[in-house]
Amino acid sequence: MCSSVTHRYIGIFNFFIVIPQLLAASVLGFLVKTFFADAPIYRLAVGGVSTLLAGLFTLRIPERSSLALLRATTADGRRG
Repeated sequence: MCSSVTHRYIGIFNFFIVIPQLLAASVLGFLVKTFFADAPIYRLAVGGVSTLLAGLFTLRIPERSSLALLRATTADGRRG
């Protein structure tokens, strides 16, 4: 059975999905009409560039080894 900690992390992860979707839905149409003369192909280009930038930014995140993560986690799932 899932613990409340798992549910909390699922909820936080959901923020990273929903907030960018809301931002894109509310702002991207205006930006494309303003800067790209309402050509829909540029919406795809903006999305592609954003995805590439996000991928590059993830390379800056320091990686922790799996063994160190296992040592730092207690038996009940909390970090100790």
